[in-house]
Amino acid sequence: MFVAIEGLDGVGKTTVSRLLASRLNAECFITPPEDIRHLRSLVEDGSPIARYMYYLVGDIVVSERIKKVLRGGRDVVCDRYILSTQVYHRALNPNSWAIDEGVLGIIQPNVTVLLTCSEEERLRRLKSRRKIDVPDAHIEGNEDLMKAVDKLYHSFLGLVEIDSTRMTAGETVDAVLRAIGGML
Repeated sequence: MFVAIEGLDGVGKTTVSRLLASRLNAECFITPPEDIRHLRSLVEDGSPIARYMYYLVGDIVVSERIKKVLRGGRDVVCDRYILSTQVYHRALNPNSWAIDEGVLGIIQPNVTVLLTCSEEERLRRLKSRRKIDVPDAHIEGNEDLMKAVDKLYHSFLGLVEIDSTRMTAGETVDAVLRAIGGML
């Protein structure tokens, strides 16, 4: 089983991904992977295509690692994956093209969970973080862009949506497990 956790920054993806992986005894991945993050500063202020390619490379690297883990018989949970890459790219560059991930051999999740929460709660959570992700500050601070990203996420069919606004991380994981229980 391969579960991808998607959503805007501040909805609880990283915490929920880690807790869910622990409960499922699954391997937890995050995109982009740590070993390519040193390249991020090269593309953040550059062309939109360079930024897209950076995140796409991260998805390809993680996809290959996920395939290996799945072949070994272990489940996988991934904090952000190809859907985030495609949605953010489209929101940042509405008239641009996107690569069909199927052509690249990127494995698709069995289930994609879209975590949401109220905008007020999301902003509260972002402010409470000790570390500010400076490269994304111009993105996360753009309310119109976040609305466009959210709208694009909601345009995809088959996502399991969980609103984490009034839930603890543990309660959110319980809700995810209830929602995907029949798929396990």
